[in-house]
Amino acid sequence: MANLVETTLIGEDFKNFITGLNTFVYEGVWRFNEYGLTCNVVDPANVALIIASLPANVFDAYLIEEDTKLGVDVRKLTEISKLMGKNTNVDITTDGSQLKLRFDNITYTSTLLEPSTVRKDPKIPNLDFKAGLTVDPKKFGKAVKACGKVSEQLNLKTDENGFFIMADGDADSLSFKFDYSGKETARSHFTYEYLGAFKPFGDALLVKLGDDIPGSFKFVSDESDGLSIEYLIAPRIVE
Repeated sequence: MANLVETTLIGEDFKNFITGLNTFVYEGVWRFNEYGLTCNVVDPANVALIIASLPANVFDAYLIEEDTKLGVDVRKLTEISKLMGKNTNVDITTDGSQLKLRFDNITYTSTLLEPSTVRKDPKIPNLDFKAGLTVDPKKFGKAVKACGKVSEQLNLKTDENGFFIMADGDADSLSFKFDYSGKETARSHFTYEYLGAFKPFGDALLVKLGDDIPGSFKFVSDESDGLSIEYLIAPRIVE
C-alpha cells in the first residue's frame, strides 16, 4: 500500500510536539493536511484542552497524498522520542494502517488506533480574554514550581503594576512579578497540578487571562510561524 504521508523533521520539534501532548493525554488524533500537522485533545478531567500545531514549513520534507487523520498512542511515541537527538532527522510515514518512524539506525513501527475510538476532537471555545502578555517560558516555569511549594492553588493576575504569579500558604506566601505593558486587569486561580505540568520550549510563552475563565498558555518555537502548543486551562473557582 502506498504511503499517504511522507515527512521529515528534526528530533527537537518532534519531541516538543509529542511531549507537549503527553503532558495531559495518552492518545489523540493527528490530522495532516496541506498546512501541516495538528492535534487538538482534552484531558480526561476536562480541565486542559491542548491545541498543538506543526506547520508544513517546519518540516524538511512534507508530502501528503490526501488529508489524513491518524489515531496515535501518544504515550508510546513519547517513550520513543527519548531516543532521538536534538538535531536528528526523523522520517514519519504512514500507509493509513501503521505509523513508521525512522531516525539514526532505528526504525519504529506502530499499529494505528482507529480514530473513532479516540475521544472526539474538542470544540475550541471563544473566550473573552482581558489581558495578554509574553513571558520567558523558563522564568514562568520557575515561578510556578516555586509557588507550588507554598500552595496547590496559584493566583495569576494582571494590573497596572505588572503580571503576578502568587501563592498563599497557611503560614507563608510567595509572589513573582513580571513586566506587563497593558493596563487591563484580570484575575484567575489555577491548580499547580496543571500549570506545573507544562513542558516549556522555545523562547516565548503567550499568556492570555480573563476573570475566572480558562487561561491560555501558548508555547511557541523561535520562529513565529513554527511549532506551537497552546493549553487552555480551566480555572479553579474560589468563592
